[in-house]
Amino acid sequence: MKRAPRIHAALLAAIAMGSQLAGCAGSLAPGYTAANKPLFVAVGDGVVLTSPDTVTWSAHALPSSNTPFDAYRNDNRYWVLGQAGSMYTSTDGVSWVSLSTQSNDTLLRMTRAPNGTFVAVGMGGTIVSSTTGLTWQARQSGGSDLQDVIATNGGFLAVGKSGSILQGSSSAAAWTPVSSGTTTHLNGIAQLGNRYIVSGREGTILTSTDGTDWSAAESGTSSTLWGVAASNKQAVIVGSGGTILTSSDGQTWTARQSGVTTSLIGVSWSGTKFIAVGYNGVVLTSTDGTTWTEQVTGGNWPLFRVF
Repeated sequence: MKRAPRIHAALLAAIAMGSQLAGCAGSLAPGYTAANKPLFVAVGDGVVLTSPDTVTWSAHALPSSNTPFDAYRNDNRYWVLGQAGSMYTSTDGVSWVSLSTQSNDTLLRMTRAPNGTFVAVGMGGTIVSSTTGLTWQARQSGGSDLQDVIATNGGFLAVGKSGSILQGSSSAAAWTPVSSGTTTHLNGIAQLGNRYIVSGREGTILTSTDGTDWSAAESGTSSTLWGVAASNKQAVIVGSGGTILTSSDGQTWTARQSGVTTSLIGVSWSGTKFIAVGYNGVVLTSTDGTTWTEQVTGGNWPLFRVF
């Protein structure tokens, strides 16, 4: 299946404001079908892709034309979320059912805390939460556009436009802004060991060990950095122009050869390999973050997220 990319208006608006879409934060295990077979899922402009091995990909349609910007998995259930507050759930990664999120704003990222609380964030400072993943409640953030969110030991951290960083309570009911030390748009967040890592525009990388006090790390690039993910040994950041950076401590970064020049938007750690996605249907895989192999998806969609 091949078609020309259809860039959604929300994405164009985000880029126009400099609020670039973030990549994949943190590390997520691959999904599993009812038959317990590994299933990787990537989402992009009007498409959901599934693969048993990150090599062979199949395209599936959602029940509406809303553009999906993120996907998430917990146990044997999947979620896809995106434009106009849309959210869909599935137990096989192929057939999707719509959920109400109590929001009409575009949702960009979703996560779940160890206590079972789900959180999704998005444009306009939107935050919605759930204890089941099926029934959702709107929260007030008091913040700007939020591009990414991760669960922490005590709650949540969300990042977004104009250097916004918010700390969320364990129930996701209360959100407190903290100083990032920058007004640059922040796009992604992940955790490597006891260190949080944030990626952003103009080569911005921030790190913190407590989520409150943040310091800048030298990236060696002025490219927009979108997605960040981490294994238990290494962090990977992807960005515009095929940029890939790696670090074992979150503070010293090394540029790697991706083999592509298209923008890479999302990256995740599957437990055995890093997977990066981007424009023109690009999917790259690496077991060490250093050497990358391009996979064939059969389309030229802009891909935003993979797990």
